Amino acid sequence: MAKKYISVAQASNRLNVSIGTIYNYCKIGTLGYRCIKNSKKYTWQIDLESLELLEKDSSFKSSLQVKKSLQYNLF
Repeated sequence: MAKKYISVAQASNRLNVSIGTIYNYCKIGTLGYRCIKNSKKYTWQIDLESLELLEKDSSFKSSLQVKKSLQYNLF
């Protein structure tokens, strides 16, 4: 069965993190990806299975999500 891929923007929306964070997750091996070379640029595609595994991990929170939760818990 062929693997399914989504765009970096779609992955960032699903995880509620920035596009830069998605690239970082790919570079450190948290997310699977592939690069496809078009005429003069590369297009990154995120492996859907690895994204779904990351979504299931209940300990996963972006730094923005942690910051927002702390903002309301200080007072």
